[in-house]
Amino acid sequence: MARYSEKVKLKRSDLEVTRLSLGTAPLGGLFKAVTDSDGEALLERALQLGINYFDTAPQYGHGVSERRVGRVLSQTKSLFIIQTKVGR
Repeated sequence: MARYSEKVKLKRSDLEVTRLSLGTAPLGGLFKAVTDSDGEALLERALQLGINYFDTAPQYGHGVSERRVGRVLSQTKSLFIIQTKVGR
């Protein structure tokens, strides 16, 4: 198993997350525009590689990132953890 998909337990919980979290700010257009299909392909590939930890926020493209993450993850049977934040 690749090290990035190795799971570690979060302190004071029963949750296990991959060592690598997929940050999704670029899916909200941080650096350049990203199509829905490219964003979905990235998220689906991360799941295929065993990534179960995703970071998003309402500030990433004014909610675009959260909607894209939610759309893909709502269709998976894989267990996952989403880390998000509250606005400013």
